[in-house]
Amino acid sequence: MSLENAENENRQNVEVLQRRVDAIQGAANEAGVKYAYFLLAAAGACLGYGLQKLDGQPRSYETILAFLAYVLWMSSILFGCLGLQNFHTELSFSHRVLEIDLKGAQSWARSSAEKSFDAMAKPAMEKWATGARVAHWWQRRAQFYCLILGVLCFAIWRVWLWWATTKA
Repeated sequence: MSLENAENENRQNVEVLQRRVDAIQGAANEAGVKYAYFLLAAAGACLGYGLQKLDGQPRSYETILAFLAYVLWMSSILFGCLGLQNFHTELSFSHRVLEIDLKGAQSWARSSAEKSFDAMAKPAMEKWATGARVAHWWQRRAQFYCLILGVLCFAIWRVWLWWATTKA
């Protein structure tokens, strides 16, 4: 009886740890999505502010920095949208892999065709989920760095304009 009790206690400990891991992973996913939306909002605000400041400025070689800032901010928005799309793709494929694992645990109720299909589909879905996870990681960083570089270009452009007007 003591061996059986130890196995039950071990199983319960594993279940508690799994719930904790799931809770931490859920919180990390939620924080990542909020971060991406924050950067999207910041890039949108930068575009609006920059457009307001650029309105009425003559076209010259000095406005190249402002144009570069716009390109970087639009790239930040693009990378943010792609990152969110890859995040949801990763979740979708990971969920499907878990469904396949759950079906595998209930193998007595499945036909051999279903089992062989899932055996072929699971590695592909795991590969796609991993690819989406890696793409999301890179896109989130590209989103951040494009936003920051755009802000730097815009700030340099504004300082350049200020310097030119005070010098004259």
